[in-house]
Amino acid sequence: GADGIIIGGWHVGECDYVHGNLYARNLVFYIQDILETMVGKDERERIQMMFFSAAEGERFRQLTTKMDQTIRKLGPSKIRLYQQDAAAKATAKKAAKAKEKSVTGK
Repeated sequence: GADGIIIGGWHVGECDYVHGNLYARNLVFYIQDILETMVGKDERERIQMMFFSAAEGERFRQLTTKMDQTIRKLGPSKIRLYQQDAAAKATAKKAAKAKEKSVTGK
C-alpha cells in the first residue's frame, strides 16, 4: 500500500465540473478524520488535497517535495504494518493447519 496520497485538483472556482474539487476536498477531510481516529493524529497528513493549475509546475514541485518530506518523516504507514502483520499471522495459521492435516490425516 501507499504511505501517502496526493489528490490534485484545479483551484477552487476553476474546475470544469464546478464542485468536483470541493467534493473531493470534503472526502479528503473525511478520510483524514478516519485515519486520525483509527491510527493517530499524525496519520491524517498521509493524504493531502492540493490545488494548482497547469501553469504552476514549480508550485507542484514544491508541494510534492513537501509531501515527500512529510511521508519520510512519518515513516511507513501503520495501517500497512497492521496489514502485513495480519497477513503473516494468517499465513502461519494456514501453514500450521496444513502441517496438522498432514500429520493427523484429518
